Amino acid sequence: MTSSAAAPGRTSPLLLGDLFRTSIAAVAALQAGWLWLSIDRGWYLQADLSNLADAVGHRPGWSYLSQPLGGHFGPIMRAIYWLLQAVAPMNYELTIAVRVALQTATVLLLALLLVRMIGRQPIIPLVLALYCFSSLTLPGLTFMTTGLGFGIGQLLSVLAMLMLLRFARTGRVRDGLGVGVLIALATLSSDLYIIYAAVLAVMTMGLLYQGTLRQRLHRVLSHWKGWLAMALPIGAVAATALLSADTTGAGGMRLGDGWALLRSEWLRAVGPALIGGPWTWFGDTDTYSAFYAPNDATILLGQLAFVSLLILGWHQTGPRSLLAWCLPLITVLGAMLLVGAARYGQSQLLIAITPRYSFVVALPLAMAICLSLAAPDRAEMPTAPDAAELPPRAVSRLGGSRREAIVVLGVVGAVLIAACVSSVRYTRFWAHNPGRSYAATLASGVRAAGPRVNLYDTPVPPALISSVEPHHHVSDLLRLLGVPAQFDQPESEPLVATSDGRLVKAGFIVAASAADKPVPNCGTHLKGAGPFTIALSRPVREGEWFLRLELYEQAPSTIDVHIVDRDGSILAPTNGPTLTLPRLAALNVRLPAMEPASVVVATRSTSIDVCLVRVLIGGPLPAPER
Repeated sequence: MTSSAAAPGRTSPLLLGDLFRTSIAAVAALQAGWLWLSIDRGWYLQADLSNLADAVGHRPGWSYLSQPLGGHFGPIMRAIYWLLQAVAPMNYELTIAVRVALQTATVLLLALLLVRMIGRQPIIPLVLALYCFSSLTLPGLTFMTTGLGFGIGQLLSVLAMLMLLRFARTGRVRDGLGVGVLIALATLSSDLYIIYAAVLAVMTMGLLYQGTLRQRLHRVLSHWKGWLAMALPIGAVAATALLSADTTGAGGMRLGDGWALLRSEWLRAVGPALIGGPWTWFGDTDTYSAFYAPNDATILLGQLAFVSLLILGWHQTGPRSLLAWCLPLITVLGAMLLVGAARYGQSQLLIAITPRYSFVVALPLAMAICLSLAAPDRAEMPTAPDAAELPPRAVSRLGGSRREAIVVLGVVGAVLIAACVSSVRYTRFWAHNPGRSYAATLASGVRAAGPRVNLYDTPVPPALISSVEPHHHVSDLLRLLGVPAQFDQPESEPLVATSDGRLVKAGFIVAASAADKPVPNCGTHLKGAGPFTIALSRPVREGEWFLRLELYEQAPSTIDVHIVDRDGSILAPTNGPTLTLPRLAALNVRLPAMEPASVVVATRSTSIDVCLVRVLIGGPLPAPER
């Protein structure tokens, strides 16, 4: 390796002319185009649609913004959903543009951050290219929900790091407070960014402060007011997030489970990304965001690459390289423990190979590679007051000679090609997302039938919106699309939406009926004030059932209906307990997810006289075509 200190004025072949700025701009532009094409192969999915549906009809007041979002305290994301629906409802291209803009801004600011830390060095655009096309980056941006949350959080985190450079030099309270506020806002965008509080602390102590350990600790103590100002907003947001979190399904992770998560994350996600992996992904026909699935050879090559980077980093920057590698290691540790504590009972080791949970590792990993392989160079440092302090050592630059530059470019080029192969294979799963086709077919069918079409309000296919999401029914999707329809009305037999969005006639499949012997020519006779308890003929498994009441009476009446669950709890139908009964009707009433055991009917008049010919628990399915 050649030393730029030994040859004053010598410029690396990778830095000739304006190539440095041009290369960074080219990397950002190429990633923007790549992201757009990749994300546009799919559509909204899962929590995207549910969260957008939740924004419809709300005002952006605190009562809406402060509600938990997917079990998390997310006022920033709630505000984003509301804005998207208010400005351009269901405009998928707008969401792509926002995600691409956030990521592009992050890339440019990351370049500025690295320049202020190590100077204008050729490794920066090369590592930025690897970061932009890494398998750690793209999958987290394809889902709109994670893409927006991660994009905002990542951008705010890089801004916090830039401000941290100034704080490390000045120790001013306002700079410390600014860093804390930015990390707090990033955490409100995606709670995984709380991990960056620890990353910034290590970055300051290990890479920004200089001198012995005692001198660095003295520096911390002399800046204690600034550190306190930094900690206060982060601590306040962390406490609020903990108090507001939905702990359903949390727990169950033991010490050994945590180690297994960390090991799997490093071997199957981070290591392969160093060589452009994983190259292979896992997913079935209904998986649109695939899982990391590197083979044994890829895992081994990834770890060899990591060891090689450690050795090369030690040769280039000494102990500083180990401090730089602490940044991604802390992030992996924090992400796996944080996600594991919340979701291990549900997902277990799948957490480690789920790409969106690895997204936060990409940024500190890129920084570690840069900072471990390139020591700060005074000759290439900016004159900005918040540029990093320099350790008193000579600079050894990768690519300092033409031969070395060719080797470095060859290696980086090969990894970039491999990373693009991995990304293309991932987007094959993403392209099978059925959302766009299903929504278009459903909307077209409802528009053709007219606004008074009567539909069963069934769940959409779970591959499109999971039943764990609060808004996953046909009515939620049609409300998002702005297409009017009626649901579960007694005037006619409702149609049902098929798995591909077509409207067809329905058949009602019975799971249970009234257990008592029917009254001749009547069924279940309701006469007088009640209440009346109607036991069911058989146990029913948990599900989102319909209650179907086929009835007749002499005059319209009003009743209140509740369902007794198997555990004894009493629940009302989804749209409320009060039903207005016509003289002759078949009412279909949607129920919440439960195991129905009996039906309780309370009448509102002593003169009521209703014959419930059939009381059924079941659900609609497309009728066989003749």
